[in-house]
Amino acid sequence: MRISLPLFLFMFTLGIAAARNGNAQAMLKKTIVLSAGDIKLKDALAAIQEQTGISFIYSSKMIDTDRKISFKGISVADFLNQGLLPHNIQYRLIDGKILLFPQKEPAPFKSAGSIKGHIKSDKGVPLSGVSVMLTGTSYGASSDASGNFVLTGIPAGKYIIYFSYIGF
Repeated sequence: MRISLPLFLFMFTLGIAAARNGNAQAMLKKTIVLSAGDIKLKDALAAIQEQTGISFIYSSKMIDTDRKISFKGISVADFLNQGLLPHNIQYRLIDGKILLFPQKEPAPFKSAGSIKGHIKSDKGVPLSGVSVMLTGTSYGASSDASGNFVLTGIPAGKYIIYFSYIGF
């Protein structure tokens, strides 16, 4: 059976990826024999590293390593998922090491608002039927008989309001 060079390279790359993934899985399946109750995270990481040979990379400026944690006879994966993720600490496996970093805070939800106004002529008379648009968007409304308008569901931001009126 003859194999072409591109097929060989693809299979070789796939084999390397599978081997790395298998190595990472084996690392995560290691059992931590230690039992620790209310110890500092940095001490727990040092003990796990000593027992399993897994290196942890982190910055104590970015992660509160003085935080107290507890665990008992669990796998490395369970320690990471149950012991660190609830404290907003994420991890990545990189070349046989575990990189710890703070979880990014989700962007604050900016609720939709509204823009309200009252349109009058230069003589102070309310104008009805004036088209009101936010430039660059599809948000628009028309003023009522009293000259009032409301644009609703507007996301937070800066806008330019465009008024259009055809009068007699």
